[in-house]
Amino acid sequence: EIRIPTSLTTIGANAFDGCVSLAKVDFGLPSTLMTIGENAFYKCVLLKEIAIPKSVTTIKQSAFEECTSLEKVTFNDSQSLNSIGKRAFASCTSLKQICIPNSINSIEESVFQGCSSLVDVKLPTSLTSIKVNSFKGCNSLKEIVIPSNCSTIESNVFQNCSSLSKVTIPKSLTNINSSAFPSNIKIIRDNSWFAKYSW
Repeated sequence: EIRIPTSLTTIGANAFDGCVSLAKVDFGLPSTLMTIGENAFYKCVLLKEIAIPKSVTTIKQSAFEECTSLEKVTFNDSQSLNSIGKRAFASCTSLKQICIPNSINSIEESVFQGCSSLVDVKLPTSLTSIKVNSFKGCNSLKEIVIPSNCSTIESNVFQNCSSLSKVTIPKSLTNINSSAFPSNIKIIRDNSWFAKYSW
């Protein structure tokens, strides 16, 4: 277990990389932490839960990648987070649900790739784009609702999501890569069902 001092503003790159016995991180309140660095908690395989302080604005690349016991990530309702880096939560194979804060407008490349237990994802209303491979291999995900402000979904975003059967997309979504979704899924748009998409 480790307690982060309330005066700390940055957890640097690789700070706890490979700390395989670390099971709990207490950020303390009130927290002044703004940045969780690249690979900061990479492969902390016993870490089960993390509560991101509302002061955090940036989670960098691979910050929690391969935290294979991580089941729950909590964001504050008044979160000031504006950036979650590539692969930040990739291969967190025990993560079951995620509610991304409304301060985020882009889901970056491979952020949740390989989160094979992820069942429930709530995307923020502020979201405008979903980048390459961001949910690839989330094979427990059954349904996804794309928020109304989203205009771009890049390649392979939901590929290998073998349980995904229903996707709701908004009128605003004008740029969808042809490989964004697995084939033969139900997609609803403008209150009409499509047996298979073909953009």
